[in-house]
Amino acid sequence: MISNVDFNRGGLAEKHPKLSEKELLAIAEMGTDKIDSASSFVSYISEMYGLPKSSMWYNLKRLKKCNLVDFATKDEKGKSLHLTEDGINIYKSIKSRKEELIEKFSEEFDDDLPVNDTKYYRGIPFSDDR
Repeated sequence: MISNVDFNRGGLAEKHPKLSEKELLAIAEMGTDKIDSASSFVSYISEMYGLPKSSMWYNLKRLKKCNLVDFATKDEKGKSLHLTEDGINIYKSIKSRKEELIEKFSEEFDDDLPVNDTKYYRGIPFSDDR
């Protein structure tokens, strides 16, 4: 959990005292974009960082419950995934750490993948020689 992010802007510290690094990564990756669907975003994050889709769905639902993101439910069609006003304020407060977050998760994913063989894991070459 991250506790050193400056959420004092607009009383966000009281509303969202701790967000996980995965939640901050999701916020950083969304930025101010409107994404076609939450499903496509979850698939993207899962493929880019090797994170389980179930974990990312959990994080997105938690962010929605905290009113930091909004996206369509099963009954709603055509609603994009996007940050709310509070979510945008958090994005602005972590924007300088975006590359650090992306690099951290990219390195963790890369470290988990063996290399130097013709076998593939999620489209990425790896070796099972240990």
